[in-house]
Amino acid sequence: MTKKKLAICITGQIRSYEKHKETFHDDMKILFGDYEYDLYAHTWDDQILPIDQTPFTQIKASDQTYIWTRLSEADPFSAMIMTAGIRNSKEYKNALAGEGDMVELMKTITMGTYAQIVSTYEAMNMAPRGYDGYVKFRWDISCRFNVDRADMIQQWKEHLNKFITKAQYLTNTDANVLISGDMIRKSNPTGIKAHSVMYIQDLMLIFSPAAHTKIVQENIHMTINDMAYKRLLGVHSSHELWTVYFEYLDIAMRTCPFDVVGWDKDEHTLDHLKTNKKWLI
Repeated sequence: MTKKKLAICITGQIRSYEKHKETFHDDMKILFGDYEYDLYAHTWDDQILPIDQTPFTQIKASDQTYIWTRLSEADPFSAMIMTAGIRNSKEYKNALAGEGDMVELMKTITMGTYAQIVSTYEAMNMAPRGYDGYVKFRWDISCRFNVDRADMIQQWKEHLNKFITKAQYLTNTDANVLISGDMIRKSNPTGIKAHSVMYIQDLMLIFSPAAHTKIVQENIHMTINDMAYKRLLGVHSSHELWTVYFEYLDIAMRTCPFDVVGWDKDEHTLDHLKTNKKWLI
């Protein structure tokens, strides 16, 4: 029997990949070794690219500031988010008092908010049609595999195989995304007005071919600008942004109860999340 084929689309900042690259590629075999797969990777041009690029079908680096450039040409105010973390930050208070650069602050916030969906689009746009599934993966995560978790990994693989082979039957549409981990609806008090929001775990997402088509059929910056124009971006978290984005594209969200990936071993030694965590985005 011919194996199904996956496009693994790696996104975001490279961070500690070079240090853990052997584990990273071993994890690929653990998670996706039942399939043929190709690696398409995107990062930002302030990152150091992998020394050995032979495992990758294609790698692309782009300028993250382009996110702000395109937003500022349309409606950047409707694309802005506001959280208690931003509102209480020294940077925001200084900008309001005329002692800081409000435009530069907006630029930094929007890049932090939209970088993951833009990077996902860029990686998936490299992968052509014809794959049986498209996996959004990050440079800085690893498989939570040990002897105690072997059964969970196997159950996740069975869930994945069902999704890959019968994605069109899981909902009333064939454009589906499988989320590794639960979707959580909870009250979000971080904005000006508290509201109930849907959060998803976005470390690893698996898309059906029809969902991949919907994501890449229009340039991501045009998509974000249209969402801003339609006042759909009143979100308070990048995790909430994913659900709004999928609803806009009419991609049905499915969950897998087996959360088999997590941050790599350098999770607590890196400073990369400090700004977004401080601002609660």
